[in-house]
Amino acid sequence: TQDGLCKMEKKDRKISRVEDLRYLRINEIVADPSYVWVATSKGVFVLERAKGEWGRLESPDQSLGLGTNSILLDGREAWFGTRRKGVLVYRGEEGGWQSYRAPLHLPTNEVLCLAGDKANLWAGTPSGLWRLNRETGDWTTYTTADGLVSDRVEGILIVGDYVYFGTPKGLTRFWWKDPFLTY
Repeated sequence: TQDGLCKMEKKDRKISRVEDLRYLRINEIVADPSYVWVATSKGVFVLERAKGEWGRLESPDQSLGLGTNSILLDGREAWFGTRRKGVLVYRGEEGGWQSYRAPLHLPTNEVLCLAGDKANLWAGTPSGLWRLNRETGDWTTYTTADGLVSDRVEGILIVGDYVYFGTPKGLTRFWWKDPFLTY
């Protein structure tokens, strides 16, 4: 919502506001067995389920606090699509933080959505789509010139060898393992 996060109690089905997230725009909610991760207009907040306590996740450069649109939890990595600072990945205490920003990696620093599989990370932006080859570390860009119906990619779904991209002008289905596709 535009006005924070609410929760419903299982016992009495009573709905109440989560005070720690009041007045924040909620962009995405992702859960794993131990935590609930919430991307907001003011960064990433994490609920530690066992303790029932909320905390704010901070990146070393404070860039998550400028607004986070998307979260992708992938094994031991947590990926974040930010409003102004590109893609951030946290690889735990040992791996630390890494950022991917324009102009080196991305066409814009606003990332609207993320999706990933073992081979690739996909980042939807207002200026096209970016794919990170996890093995090589190379980034490839895709736009309407490559077949997207719109450069603004707002949603990504991976189904087998196909990736679907949701845009304001419709859906694009992409066979990313196409042997005739050159990068």
